[in-house]
Amino acid sequence: MRESLTSRIKALAQKGETLQRLAEADPIAPIEGLSQTEIVVLAVIAGSSFLPSGIVAVFSAKRDSERAGITNMGFNIGIRRLANKKFIEMAELYDQNQMENYDGVCVTDTGWEWIDANESRFVLHRPPESITEDSIPF
Repeated sequence: MRESLTSRIKALAQKGETLQRLAEADPIAPIEGLSQTEIVVLAVIAGSSFLPSGIVAVFSAKRDSERAGITNMGFNIGIRRLANKKFIEMAELYDQNQMENYDGVCVTDTGWEWIDANESRFVLHRPPESITEDSIPF
C-alpha cells in the first residue's frame, strides 16, 4: 500500500513538472496553427487519457490546465477553439456511484494526427532525477 501511494505521489509530482514546462514555453507565437494555450489544453487532455480514444473528465482537464498556468478563461477559449478545429470533442460520462452524468472530452483522430505531426513540441520523457526520496512530503 505504501509503495502504491508513493508511486501515485511521484506520478502526480512529475505530471505537475511536465505541465509547468509546457506553461513556461513561449506564450506568444502560434505553433503550426495552434496557440500555446491550445497546445497546453490539448496536451493535458491527450496526456490524461489512458487510450487514444479515452475520455477525460472536463473538471480534471480544467484543473490540470490551471496547474500548468492556464486561467479559467484560457481553458474555456482553448476548449472552444480545439472543438471548432475538430481536435477534441465533448462526451458525456456516467458516474455509477453518484448515478449522474458529467462532461467529458477526448482527442479526435484529427487531434491525434496533429499531435503525431508535432511530436517534438511535447514533453515525452521525464528526467530520472526529477523525483527523489527527499521531495516526497512524508
